[in-house]
Amino acid sequence: MGPAAPGARTIGALMLAGALLAASGCGAPECPTGLDVRYAGPDIELVDEATLAGLAADEVVVADASVTGNSLRLAVVYTGGCEVHAFKVHAGSSFRSTDPPEIDLYLAHDAHGDACETSITEERFFGLISLKEAYRRAFPDDNRLILRVHEPGASEPARLVSLYKF
Repeated sequence: MGPAAPGARTIGALMLAGALLAASGCGAPECPTGLDVRYAGPDIELVDEATLAGLAADEVVVADASVTGNSLRLAVVYTGGCEVHAFKVHAGSSFRSTDPPEIDLYLAHDAHGDACETSITEERFFGLISLKEAYRRAFPDDNRLILRVHEPGASEPARLVSLYKF
């Protein structure tokens, strides 16, 4: 077998660079399109009611919500621009016995004291695997779940994700 063609070496080098950037979590503005993982979030965490009461509650609007595979995508709108904002989603500890069952998800937003007033719209993603595992323990014969997404401090959901099927 002879040496690789110059084009093959270039493609291989680009693939390796892309893999390294993706693995490093490149969040710099110069990240190549498709490799920016700044907004990938952690799995949704199931917590008790006392924990829900103490969640970070800086203002944010959930403009849209959807499920793709095992990820929850939230389109969020908030003001800031001078600090890094932290987002987490927590689930209440119980599923509603409806058909299909439902669960309340609570978005936590910590602006870290950001006083800037630029309107920012972006997508944030959260893993659904731990929620799915807890659901399967409670409802072993069902694979459908309605996700009720609450903005910080809201008692009623801002968005219903139509149906999470797995």
